Amino acid sequence: LNLGFAHLQLGQTKQAIPHFRKTVAILETMLDENTPAFIQELTYLGETLQGFGGDEFSIELFTRAVEIGKRIYGSDNINIAPLLNSLGNACNELEKYDLAEASLKDALAINIQHYGQNHLEVAATLGNLALVYEDQREFQLARPLLERSLEITEELSDDNSDAASIGRINLAMVLKEQGLNLEAKALLERALHDLERILSADDPLLSV
Repeated sequence: LNLGFAHLQLGQTKQAIPHFRKTVAILETMLDENTPAFIQELTYLGETLQGFGGDEFSIELFTRAVEIGKRIYGSDNINIAPLLNSLGNACNELEKYDLAEASLKDALAINIQHYGQNHLEVAATLGNLALVYEDQREFQLARPLLERSLEITEELSDDNSDAASIGRINLAMVLKEQGLNLEAKALLERALHDLERILSADDPLLSV
């Protein structure tokens, strides 16, 4: 695995994959596949690859984690939702939008079933799904999801929290793409006021 990490650090994702596959093979000899521990290892490896730009193998790892999780917990168990979120995000990064959308919609349904409509996990998944549409420039689909995500976040966390501010920035970017510059600027100004402790005055986010 150390060789795999070394290749990733050098930007050599393709050369890293055989080492990650070897790690999975070793894990299969050490752990029972149908255990939370094995799922955790698969997820860790997938997230590591994703952190360096992603690869088809990261999708393979997340897909396997989801399949094992469904066998262990059941297809609508809350433990499946974060696995589906990881799979959806990985697919989106590699422009596999149909699978990304399906995975995130499944994650959203599970979160709503378990937590109800108003929960920060629901808000986070709405944001992930909105990004899938935003990356395809389907802003009319992304906007209501971001609006709902922000509404939940403002209701359940500090109205001036980083999460709420980031939600305003995400929504503002979509509004700007729709030509709603005044609305976008108002959201950005509110967000940047709250985040000014970590953003410089000349941050490009100010240029709405």
